[in-house]
Amino acid sequence: MAWVTANNTGHVTLYLSNYRIDSSLNFVLFMTMGLFVVAYFLLRLIDGIIYLPQQAANYRSRQRETKAIKAISESIDHLFAGRYAKALKSAHVATLFPSVADVAYLISANASHRLKRYAERDVYLSRVTEGAHQQSRQVMTAEMLLDQRDSKGALATIHKLQEGGARQFLVQHIALRANQLEENWEEVIRLTQALAKREILHPLIARTRLQEALAHFAERKDITTTVLRNKWKELSGVDQGEPGIAEVFAKAFIRVGDKNQARIVLEEVLDKTVDANLLEIYPECVEQDRKSESVLLLIKKIETWLGKNPAEPALHLALGRLCAEQALWGKAKSSLGQVVKAPRADRLMQARAHIVLSTVNEALDESEEASLHYKAAVKLLMQ
Repeated sequence: MAWVTANNTGHVTLYLSNYRIDSSLNFVLFMTMGLFVVAYFLLRLIDGIIYLPQQAANYRSRQRETKAIKAISESIDHLFAGRYAKALKSAHVATLFPSVADVAYLISANASHRLKRYAERDVYLSRVTEGAHQQSRQVMTAEMLLDQRDSKGALATIHKLQEGGARQFLVQHIALRANQLEENWEEVIRLTQALAKREILHPLIARTRLQEALAHFAERKDITTTVLRNKWKELSGVDQGEPGIAEVFAKAFIRVGDKNQARIVLEEVLDKTVDANLLEIYPECVEQDRKSESVLLLIKKIETWLGKNPAEPALHLALGRLCAEQALWGKAKSSLGQVVKAPRADRLMQARAHIVLSTVNEALDESEEASLHYKAAVKLLMQ
């Protein structure tokens, strides 16, 4: 810059009316730059003065936003910590700020519900007006109604949610609980399977709820073998392999007279695992219209299982009962004797074995032995 100005010999001449102004080019350049800088800062000053009210408004808005965020954060913290009265107080402050008012009303409704102030809760929920928060309000309403055991109201709210396209897992879980209260067992089965498939429910909880729902479904007075068969086919292979579910369906099939299907259901599970509850039902699968053939078929199947588990008392008990049914007295005594002596057999199982042995002895006119077995059964049951 110094070199340029030192070697710049140019000059500028300005003619203004009758006047002539001569100046060096360097001076003109510096004056032009100086005027530009002065004009820039002058314009900035004017702009600042003009927009000063707007800047002040923006500052106040930022301050309000900071206070609103602080109030809503405090209310959420109090709510999660169980300090519901303090949550209400902080949320009330937050309602003064339109940007977070609806969220504050939702927090206030939640806190009021926890404090069992239901009328106050409903007022807060009615004040949630923004469309962006309507789904949150409806989900919260459904959950709160369910807490009050108002399953019909909860289901009505969920129906509105689902009409709007809501398919969240929380909504389905609320619907599951509401349908349980309403005893809509088919819907409970559907929802349990859907939630279990997506691993929303723990497998143990899902299995328990599914078994409970299927048990209630199967106990319906108007249930038929066709309905039961269709429902059984709808279950996954994993569910069909659950002993508890197989027990429910086997008992239901026996109740409606479809003992052959009950046998098939039980054998599918018992071929894979020994289950005492299922083996207790298994002898009841005898078909009366072809009794002898049916009993022998069941006996043959149990003997196959005994080949794999020779020390299992539940298998010996089932075999003894079937042999007694078929008047195979010697085989019945032998099998039931195994149960009485088995260390793995519980008291109830041994008592049942003594009772069957007493009937075998009575059939053989062995009254003294029958009496001994009967007394042994009573003693075991009284323990």
